[in-house]
Amino acid sequence: MTRLTHRSETGGGHLGGRAPRLWLTAAILGCAALARPSHPADQVPAASTASGTALQLTLSAPPQALEDRLFAGLKARIPAGPMATWPPAQPLPPLASSPLRLENPIDLVEQYRVPPDYCPGFLPEYEPQATADQMCHRDLLTNWQLLQGGDTNPFVVATEQVTQYNADSGELRERVLWALAYAWVHRGHEDTLDGIVDVLLSDLDRVRDDVLLSVAAPRVLELLPEALTEVTPVSGEVPVDLRMTIGFAHDSVAEYEETLTTAGRRGLGALVIAGRGQLGDAQVAQRAAQRLKQRGTLPPDFRVIPGEYIQTRNGTVLGLFLRERIVEGMTMGATVRAIKAQGGLALMARPGDIGAAPFLARLPFDGFLMQPGNFELFRTLKLLHDPTYADKPALYGSNLSYTWGAGLPYSMVPLAEGADPLRAGLAEHRGYAAGGLYMPWMMFLLTRPIALYQGTLNRYFELNDYLTLKACELLEADGLVIRTTWDDAMRDLISLSGAPGAIGHLVDGDSPLLDPPKLTYLEAEYGAVALGYDRSRREWLLATRWQW
Repeated sequence: MTRLTHRSETGGGHLGGRAPRLWLTAAILGCAALARPSHPADQVPAASTASGTALQLTLSAPPQALEDRLFAGLKARIPAGPMATWPPAQPLPPLASSPLRLENPIDLVEQYRVPPDYCPGFLPEYEPQATADQMCHRDLLTNWQLLQGGDTNPFVVATEQVTQYNADSGELRERVLWALAYAWVHRGHEDTLDGIVDVLLSDLDRVRDDVLLSVAAPRVLELLPEALTEVTPVSGEVPVDLRMTIGFAHDSVAEYEETLTTAGRRGLGALVIAGRGQLGDAQVAQRAAQRLKQRGTLPPDFRVIPGEYIQTRNGTVLGLFLRERIVEGMTMGATVRAIKAQGGLALMARPGDIGAAPFLARLPFDGFLMQPGNFELFRTLKLLHDPTYADKPALYGSNLSYTWGAGLPYSMVPLAEGADPLRAGLAEHRGYAAGGLYMPWMMFLLTRPIALYQGTLNRYFELNDYLTLKACELLEADGLVIRTTWDDAMRDLISLSGAPGAIGHLVDGDSPLLDPPKLTYLEAEYGAVALGYDRSRREWLLATRWQW
């Protein structure tokens, strides 16, 4: 994974058609040629693969060849003492034990290893007396690949929380009380103890939300009509919640067994566990599901689908049926292609966001998720009536990080012919949004006064989407981002919750809507390359991040 960023104060040259892709490819090939190592005849790589999850290199070599000497050298150079007392290099002795063998993709959860992408220095085989913290403390706090949502590192959150309540006994007492409340609310599950550890390491606001909502939400759901909350079985179709994010997530303290039990009890046939920047959560959930099936508390045909909630440069993508993690921060086009390359499916997670619709139209998405937020939901409802998106189904996922939220709402996926009938049904775009939980809210947004108000203001974004699509076709770009001074204010004005504040700014005379709109940022995506111009800084931007 590499990121290349270039800024020019004086501007940049014209890049017509798909030229960026051509010169970038040439540059990469040239660097690869210059950096290519020379191998003796008996050390030619038989297979070499790499990804965001793991790196595998197999050498065809006789005993005591390069591979054995390399591991022997590593073992000889890593003594038991601290780093400050390391001796100078030693001769390479023969290695008695066989070298560590890694498989691709590495099952990091089963091996209880820190991923090499996050901490290359995690080598417990050669420094068994050292803890993961001693080997990886700095890496785990600073590695950009651990940022969730682009700005939050769970290890940094944990460090800050522990530091706070170690320094303040009052905060420690409050934390212990909330941990006891969590244990009572989630009692009766074997992994509640793991949840208590998460409570001690997570932001206290997240803990409060989990405890309070876990008490209140089930009681509120009991008051709603069953048609809104229950799963209705259909022969030949599987009810699926297409996105839950639990486990290693900065905004969740939910545990696996309770979440899966809730999903099975509600009548779901499958659940997508979508981690942020990793697939370990899905691996843990798959093992938890196997244990529950052996106990008879989960249907034998229930499936956990590995997924990832991926933040790209210009939007969020949900990857399904993944075998290796996808690096965040790439262009949306590169992200979708990386998902497809490993046989996965790609859903646009937030199609109603500003500028998302043109990417949905231009890229080979397998569908999109309906989001409950007012602004995004209204704009997504407009997509349902646009023939441009007729081949991409609207789907439901709970998008929640609480155990009680599994299947609220859900999608139905008709089974299709293939080695994996469930995946084939989604790949053939047969799935559809089935849960009724959002229905009253959607009907309210479509009532005449609300629809007239929001529909009139939404003309601004519809014009933006239309011009963006035409510009993409003209420039032959995968996608285009156009930002103006009006965007945020118009979003607030359309949203019912943000409208009072936006109107207040208009009355006070400090709203950007009182001035003509001005272009603030423009960016075009070509494959893995993004070319942009920031008007406020008068800077050109050339950026790329890719995965191999």
